[in-house]
Amino acid sequence: MQTSESDERSLARLMVGRDVLLQVEKAPHEPGEPLLEVSGLSARDDRGLPAVRDVSLTVRAGEIVGVAGVDANGQSELIETLIGLRRPESGSIRVAGREVAGKGVRAALDAGLRSIAEDRHRRGLVLQFDLAENLCLHE
Repeated sequence: MQTSESDERSLARLMVGRDVLLQVEKAPHEPGEPLLEVSGLSARDDRGLPAVRDVSLTVRAGEIVGVAGVDANGQSELIETLIGLRRPESGSIRVAGREVAGKGVRAALDAGLRSIAEDRHRRGLVLQFDLAENLCLHE
């Protein structure tokens, strides 16, 4: 097929091997109540330098938030601070109305906060443990 002969539908068909419905009819998304409220959050990196500066955000029920950026620009420190691995220098982290800033991983988990580790070998698993042992770590 020539580039000039292709369109969105033909490219989709070539990619998946069948016709693809390119438009899905669904109601507009209505976010729910705030579940994660971060206000004025600041934290330092392992060298003691500012890594997270005055971050504020709200995540509501029904929303999915991803954090992305160029490596070493503070996104790792932000996530570590949110989930309790790093103490904030200032600011508030509320999960379902419960303040968890500076209270550690257990408080964040008990409040319902979860994250997917960017490096599952370094932060997501204990590699010497089997699956059942890793699953029990929260308890």
